[in-house]
Amino acid sequence: MNEKYKVAAYLRLSQEDGDKDVSDSIVSQKSIINKKVEELGEDFYIVDYYIDDGYTGLNTDRPDFQRMLNDLETGIVNTIITKDLSRLSRNSFEANYFIELYFLERNIRYISVLDNVDTGVKNSNNDMIQFKTLINDWYSKDISRKIKSSVWARKEKGMFVGAIAPYGYRKGKEDKHKLEINKAEARIVKRIFEECSSRKIYKRNNCRITK
Repeated sequence: MNEKYKVAAYLRLSQEDGDKDVSDSIVSQKSIINKKVEELGEDFYIVDYYIDDGYTGLNTDRPDFQRMLNDLETGIVNTIITKDLSRLSRNSFEANYFIELYFLERNIRYISVLDNVDTGVKNSNNDMIQFKTLINDWYSKDISRKIKSSVWARKEKGMFVGAIAPYGYRKGKEDKHKLEINKAEARIVKRIFEECSSRKIYKRNNCRITK
């Protein structure tokens, strides 16, 4: 087996990437990378799949991304292939740092399939990396703003937007944005308030002391 190009297939997906789109799914990414490796020939083979499902692309604090970097440092892999540039990172500074400095210094070949980027060959698309990473950065921040705006709009309508209902309540069965009383927990909450109200509460140096 020729070990010239030991491939790290990196896959990432998060809400900011529009994970409702099947074209960005982990399965789809894997299929695209596998097909690319076959096209590249027998000099390339996949050592491992590094998958960060549910992690943002705005930073590199991702478990399998860090595992991949460790494998790069130890020589387990020497080539990285992603579906597109945004899988590697949506932070333009970090993306450019890894592609144009970190990988280059370590003689790591990077391939972005759909962007037709390949640092191992002379390719005019390589000159577009900075522009494309800037677009990815802008897109991610735009999505983040829209999500925050949507959340605030729901709050203003009195809709519950938390992940877990507060103790004493539960999310509505028909509408998860409405809270319903959890009768079993409500009895406990009521008892706590009754016991608190039956005690004298003093304030001393902003501290609450009960007797």
